[in-house]
Amino acid sequence: MTGDSDDFERLYDALHRIVRTEEDASISGLYDSRMHVLSLCYDLRHARMGHRSAEFQEHGLDAEQMKFLSCL
Repeated sequence: MTGDSDDFERLYDALHRIVRTEEDASISGLYDSRMHVLSLCYDLRHARMGHRSAEFQEHGLDAEQMKFLSCL
């Protein structure tokens, strides 16, 4: 994966919104899948903290381009 710190933070937040609560997962039978996604979130968080061999790369977009793309 490549991206800047904000990209990883957005991915982390989006994944947490998707997996919802443990109770929701157990009701729908998705507990194991939820745990796999949360494992990825754990690694993303530690990569952002510098505890993994992560190399952040700028995506080359400036603030104006990002604003434009968020409207699409």
